[in-house]
Amino acid sequence: MVVRSEEADNGIRVFDSNSNPVGVSKAAGSKAIKETALSRATLFGTIAAFPPLLLALLKRVTFVQRNPMIIAPVRHISTAIIFGLMIPVSFSLFPQFGKIKKKRLKGGVSVT
Repeated sequence: MVVRSEEADNGIRVFDSNSNPVGVSKAAGSKAIKETALSRATLFGTIAAFPPLLLALLKRVTFVQRNPMIIAPVRHISTAIIFGLMIPVSFSLFPQFGKIKKKRLKGGVSVT
């Protein structure tokens, strides 16, 4: 949210249903930042949660108990796999061009 705070302060361009520019909206900028932050939180939250859960389950297996050196490669490989799988998922949570209702824009659109 810090990186994209300029979009909330200055707003982003808003288009009508025919792709004609209408103006700039701070409300649309705030909505875009929230959606971006949520998609990134989903990406990194899954990456932070899944490998430790997998390792907790694997530590119960007798093969892993006899060979504890296998834990580090499994942690790294599972992190890479989850990261690779979650990137498209997190990017597809919200559309590239979002929609916002007119009533949320009232008084908040400056015409360019």
